[in-house]
Amino acid sequence: MKQNNQHVDFSLQYNENYRMRHRELSELIEYEDAPYSRISDVKNNTRMVKAVLFMNSSKKLSIFNKNVEIDLERTNREIQTYEEEKDGLHFIEDLSCRVEVEFKCNIFNDFLVTGMVLGFVGAMEGAKFVCTKIIYPGALSGRMDDVVSEHRLLIFSNVKFNRNFPNLLTLLDLNRDKYDDVVFIGPIFDRTQDDWDFSKFNRFLDTFPGKLYILPGLDDPTSGFVPQPPLHKLLFSRNKNVVRLTNPATVEINSKTCLFLDGKYAMADLLRYKKHSRATDAMKAVIKSRLILPNAPDTIPCVPESHRDPLLLSKVSLIVSGGTKTEYDIFRQKMLLSVADFDETKVATLFHMKNKQIEEIAFCE
Repeated sequence: MKQNNQHVDFSLQYNENYRMRHRELSELIEYEDAPYSRISDVKNNTRMVKAVLFMNSSKKLSIFNKNVEIDLERTNREIQTYEEEKDGLHFIEDLSCRVEVEFKCNIFNDFLVTGMVLGFVGAMEGAKFVCTKIIYPGALSGRMDDVVSEHRLLIFSNVKFNRNFPNLLTLLDLNRDKYDDVVFIGPIFDRTQDDWDFSKFNRFLDTFPGKLYILPGLDDPTSGFVPQPPLHKLLFSRNKNVVRLTNPATVEINSKTCLFLDGKYAMADLLRYKKHSRATDAMKAVIKSRLILPNAPDTIPCVPESHRDPLLLSKVSLIVSGGTKTEYDIFRQKMLLSVADFDETKVATLFHMKNKQIEEIAFCE
């Protein structure tokens, strides 16, 4: 049987994405203790360069491996981590050139992801740039400690409603007085099931005064390129209170900017960049780098752009992602929340935006 393999070269396709990202984020990187220089102009004197970070790993199925053989039946989702047993190679690149970087500073607590635009302080030693300090872009605006009015979100992750509909509806009905809005984080559908009729929720939605936010995920009927487009409106044609989101998506709820991303696709790839990390660790990296998914397009595909990078983040107060269990943290006055896998645990997460109370609500047979 003929293998479904292709030889392709993506090495130049996303050049504009990185040029645009580098241009916009470079303006936010400042450091007064070393003069700025392009990489090609750095000698043995300490300088600060503003560059895109690339992580090289034999475990990555990266689009930047020239003439890479792509097996369409194999993807990065099979890989547990991109970290090598020994320290992997890192490169930095600006508009002048690309060079290998060696970190002399302690990066153990840094969650470094390919595609981040950072400031690197250091000097050239031979053919390497030796970095002694990393500078992140300026602080991201947004906070959760000044919410004026209470607003309660009931959040489900890995919904797969066509397999879990009875459990979902029962949980929603029994707890109707506890929440104001509902968030479904994908996958929304179980592709192994035949019943894709979302109209079964019409009885609930016809009497529900709030909004139902729906974010697609892995294997849902939409593009695999991030930001994944919203699920088609005809799936929810009767329901005016359904808000179809991209994945990832930023949306204003209760006068706060909320970022949602799924756990099986977007967050899962971020977590491959640091062993033994949690979703809240990756969220802190998102806040520090001001990039929702810096790993796109390297290890998660995205649409080539030439005018704006849809993954740049200018403001956020709350970040919510799918996960395996409920976890939370507060970082730079922003709330970070990873919610349980509903398909596995039958647990939803109730979040009170004003008092920051988090409650797990479980379906019990």
